[in-house]
Amino acid sequence: MTGFDTAYSIGVIREWERGFLEDDEFTRLIEAPDAKEAVHTLADTPYGRWLNQQPTSALTALAAHLKDIHRWLRNVVDDSRVIQFVSARYDALNIAGALLDKQAGRKEPRPLSQLGSIEANVIQSAIWQSVGWEKMPEFWERIIREIVDLLGTIDRQDLVARIASLETAWRRQLSFTPLMREINALAQERQVTDEVRRPFKPDEDASLYEREWDERLLEKLRHYRL
Repeated sequence: MTGFDTAYSIGVIREWERGFLEDDEFTRLIEAPDAKEAVHTLADTPYGRWLNQQPTSALTALAAHLKDIHRWLRNVVDDSRVIQFVSARYDALNIAGALLDKQAGRKEPRPLSQLGSIEANVIQSAIWQSVGWEKMPEFWERIIREIVDLLGTIDRQDLVARIASLETAWRRQLSFTPLMREINALAQERQVTDEVRRPFKPDEDASLYEREWDERLLEKLRHYRL
């Protein structure tokens, strides 16, 4: 990308915003009595086009939608730090998942999300076979090596909490704009409240909790859009 077209960028942002759920759609989704009704609610929103493409699995459809968004970002953003920043959550979840599988003594690793900036096979090879470390970001390489050595003694919840704190540290290292720093500060704030709420329960309060944080993030994004 050699230049910056403000008008085009604003148009793209407005188009993406059309995919946001409205308040009444959020409410219907939260109040859905079961997964089937929740999917039916999503079918009446912009997400419906993705659900129609993958009618057998709503999760597969939504994951495909996220993959398309990430693919689009990689095509229009020329700074790898931006991609790493927006993918930090998925990288952290993949790393935590691989470490937990190894700690549990599984015979082989389970598939990881393809939404991270670190390739899934790189994470699995490093954690399970201790090879390919040169492909891992230096930040994560040092820490993962330390945790692998401690897997026999570290508690599962402590491991998850440690990866969560490292996620915000990784994102902070990648932040180079005011918006990035504010998003990361919000993530750190959420991390503190998440610790208070553990263990999480799949109830309506949890859905409202997720919605509250989503709305706070959207508020920041809209502030910077103007």
